[in-house]
Amino acid sequence: MVPPSQDVISVYERHSLQWDRDRVRALFERSWLEKFAALLPDAAKILDLGCGTAEPIARYFIERGGTITGVDAAPSQIAQCRRPFPTQQWNIDLCSKRADSTWSSTLQKIPTATDTPCGSRAANHTRNNRYGQVKSAA
Repeated sequence: MVPPSQDVISVYERHSLQWDRDRVRALFERSWLEKFAALLPDAAKILDLGCGTAEPIARYFIERGGTITGVDAAPSQIAQCRRPFPTQQWNIDLCSKRADSTWSSTLQKIPTATDTPCGSRAANHTRNNRYGQVKSAA
């Protein structure tokens, strides 16, 4: 039997291009993002957990001078991040494919120091209190 974490990844792998085409680019999160950005230093370094295709959240911060370190479990999503934003750091969370892994081990491998984590969508796909591990590690 395939662990649920791999099922989610395989869905994103199969439907990544369609997901990116269908994702609404209008920032319904704009008011939250503006409040969040106001708390950050200029040229903030942001760790985006569950970055997907970088649209529209990472783009919002990049266009305002931020530097993104994005992490996602789907290699096809990361590939889509690299096309429009090749100078940002994009990481595949390979440890999420193992049932015994934790987000903490992934975060330890990321060399970029960040001013803040951002993961508005990451909590949707966590299990076994991984979100708590992310908050602790960040």
